[in-house]
Amino acid sequence: RVVGGHLKSRLQALATEHPIVGTVHGSGLYLGLEFIRDHSTLEPATEETEAICNRLLELGVIMQPTGDHQNVLKIKPPLCVSKESVDYFVDSLNRVLTTGW
Repeated sequence: RVVGGHLKSRLQALATEHPIVGTVHGSGLYLGLEFIRDHSTLEPATEETEAICNRLLELGVIMQPTGDHQNVLKIKPPLCVSKESVDYFVDSLNRVLTTGW
């Protein structure tokens, strides 16, 4: 519970820093991070999500887009995931969202 709560709060913080981040869905260690182009229309950021995943792969983080519009990162790490691993993932994602994909 502690690690899942930490992960979700870190992802929610990204949503306040990066306009492309829409909603953080889920609970515990089963989360979805939605990418959108516009908060008023909720237009899915399909191409951007694919590019973000490709850049994350270069940083050693394996992610694939999912969802009807392929604009959601399904985040479901193993139950034994450490807080340090969660921080590495979120820090890598923040780096990609900050520096570009």
